[in-house]
Amino acid sequence: QYYSIDKNRIGVFGCSAGGHLALMAAYAPKRQNHPKSIKAAVAFCPLTDLSELEVAFVVQYLGCVLEEQPETFAKASPITYTKRSVPTLLVHGARDRTVPIRQSIKLARLLSQNSTRVELVQLPEEDHMFSLKNCSERVAALKYLVAFFQETL
Repeated sequence: QYYSIDKNRIGVFGCSAGGHLALMAAYAPKRQNHPKSIKAAVAFCPLTDLSELEVAFVVQYLGCVLEEQPETFAKASPITYTKRSVPTLLVHGARDRTVPIRQSIKLARLLSQNSTRVELVQLPEEDHMFSLKNCSERVAALKYLVAFFQETL
């Protein structure tokens, strides 16, 4: 137990692109000899299906356009790996124009169909940056995060 880390109780968290990376770390197939140790994931406003977000920052990140390499967009999308998922909490602002809330709704539906524990918290009045503002919604979202990890790890 180096650094007093319990490798049986690892959760990941991120916002926006960091939420996408947290979900990919939790869901995507692991390389040989690398056991899956992530037990839960929390993502605020995550990108979940990159094929629905063919915008400049996604194209730059992937280095291609959807029409040329749809398989690259699929491989980089958490929705592709819902059969390998872990318990997941999604928090998303309903007024998000950067990453539309339908991204989290779609992932939540797929996880639910796969019998994976999933919670989707929709913040009706918030946009993409709610997690950076000092507001009651941010405090509430962080409380959901803490409670979720306490229950799942």
